[in-house]
Amino acid sequence: MTYHNSTLNQTEFDIAVQTFAHHLNISTSKLNAFKEELTLRAYKRGQVIYYDTLDTTHLKFLVRGLITRESYSDTGESYLWMNRELQLFPIEQLFNATQTHEMCTAFHDCLVLCIPKYLLESLCMKDHHLFIRIYELLTLNMKQHIHHNMILTCKTAKDKVIYLINHICENIGIETDAFYEVPASITIQSLGDMAGLSRETVSHIIHDLTTENLVYKDPEHWIISKQLLHSSL
Repeated sequence: MTYHNSTLNQTEFDIAVQTFAHHLNISTSKLNAFKEELTLRAYKRGQVIYYDTLDTTHLKFLVRGLITRESYSDTGESYLWMNRELQLFPIEQLFNATQTHEMCTAFHDCLVLCIPKYLLESLCMKDHHLFIRIYELLTLNMKQHIHHNMILTCKTAKDKVIYLINHICENIGIETDAFYEVPASITIQSLGDMAGLSRETVSHIIHDLTTENLVYKDPEHWIISKQLLHSSL
């Protein structure tokens, strides 16, 4: 077992392994046998977790925090999205030798468990229940991207922003009875990057939604009324 940061300790490592085992619906004992091959890393906000995936020997499990991931093509086109805690990524690398051109950055301070790719593949081949669970997680990942791609095809900029806010609320928001809370660190520029719109355009749309009492921002959170989400259905 390895700790990337001197502030990490055995207890945090054990909790991370237990959390990952629970996420996969397997017993912790199955992973305990391979503890020496697992690495727990701490990243500060803005720190690059990986750049490109030329090294596809390990997958990451986000124990705590929020990350941004950006895929890019040889022609310079890019695609940006976010993941919250309890995500295994890049999960599409399992049983796949194809390189993924992607950069992953800590959007908040993060705690990441690194797992050898071969280990997960080996466990899957020995446990069909785990294989099914991995397939479920891969399907959820694909649905997230399909939903995001549908947002990018919306005809109007306002629809793009509203559907993107809906998407963010569902994936990283905290739900209450009447609204969602989303971290205020998601800026107008971040929304523009994810929607493929200029900062100015998004700013005007957010201003209109704020005037309509559908969106409110305090120092720590975006407060998103569920009325806005219902209007986008």
